[in-house]
Amino acid sequence: MEYSNFLSKLMNGLIEGKDLSFFVRELSNIISKSIIITNQNHRLLVSHGKFTTLNPNDHSVICPENSKINISKIDPLSYDRNFIERVCWKLGESEMKGFRLPLVSNGKLFGYCYIASEVDLAGKDYQYICEAAFPILLSLLNLFKWKKIENQNQSDFIRDILYNNYDSYATISLNARKWNWDLSGLWTVAVVNSDQKNLDLFLDLIPRKTINKSHPFVFNENKQIIILIPLSNGKKNEQFRDVEKYIECLTNTLKLHQINNIQIGIGSLGHPIENLYKVYLEAKIALEIGELFDLGNISYFEQIGILKFVFTHPAHELQEFSQLILGSLTTYDRENESDLVNTLKTYFKSKLNISNCAHSLYIHDNTLRNRLKKIEQVTGYDMNRVDHLSNLYVALQIEQIGQ
Repeated sequence: MEYSNFLSKLMNGLIEGKDLSFFVRELSNIISKSIIITNQNHRLLVSHGKFTTLNPNDHSVICPENSKINISKIDPLSYDRNFIERVCWKLGESEMKGFRLPLVSNGKLFGYCYIASEVDLAGKDYQYICEAAFPILLSLLNLFKWKKIENQNQSDFIRDILYNNYDSYATISLNARKWNWDLSGLWTVAVVNSDQKNLDLFLDLIPRKTINKSHPFVFNENKQIIILIPLSNGKKNEQFRDVEKYIECLTNTLKLHQINNIQIGIGSLGHPIENLYKVYLEAKIALEIGELFDLGNISYFEQIGILKFVFTHPAHELQEFSQLILGSLTTYDRENESDLVNTLKTYFKSKLNISNCAHSLYIHDNTLRNRLKKIEQVTGYDMNRVDHLSNLYVALQIEQIGQ
């Protein structure tokens, strides 16, 4: 009788268009086990039982074992217990044990049903899980369709903010009410580059909570991941620490999934949402300069010095400046088959240290000194003056970008 009632509830739920949480709740109650449903990247979607307090919007990530199930053999209309495997996994910092069922349609994996249990499942539990699998899969597919539309609308909204398509904060705030978003307070923007081909996995792994428990907004733009990071109203150094901790959490999560080759550019801190279009440009500049000059995986616009002012100028002005400073030196090298431009680059890379620079160039210290004198003669710049050195340094950076 209990089994018949369960099947009846499942069928009625499908007819009435019940959501994913309904079927998860019914399964959890009848087998008296806690249930978690994730997407194909193990990102939490719905939970019931002792996990009911988990907020799906927090996007807690489960790090499971690799599945041994051949999903190509799964028919969603005829699940059986052979497709339910015992696994261990992590939910946050908690070690969990239980069982897992892949949710598959037409040979494509869409998610997983996790059943938390320290002991083996009873025979009837397997039967209930297999019967609930198809309704759960259907409601999961419907959820994905709805989420895809919502995510696109949200991405368009954020994109309009970053491209300054709104005329006031009031207009932005009005549009944000559709999703009950609170966009007050201060923000910054991070732009992430990666060679990761699976952007869906990348997006799923990005933490959806900052250190101060606020909710960042994430979307994909031209294969770059854009993150709007909310900040506290504290001092600048406190905001910087919060961003550092968030980025550290992000990079550590990515490393757990063997995603290491990333570059991040971060705009200036502490701006209202209506000014983020400027911060977005800063983040992109920081990313480009960080990649170009090998400044490490993370580049803050506020920490890249004079370059952040230089590279906000039009390209033709930069080229004219570089030619004015280095043109005579480049011509001298070409006509005399010398290597003065490279000598100057190496001198700056060696932090103006004669011995280190000479060692890098495989020449004697005195040979280097003679070359530096020749550079002074050709360019007219004094290598002992800070302002002259600054002009030469900036011109070399512009030349490098041009190359």
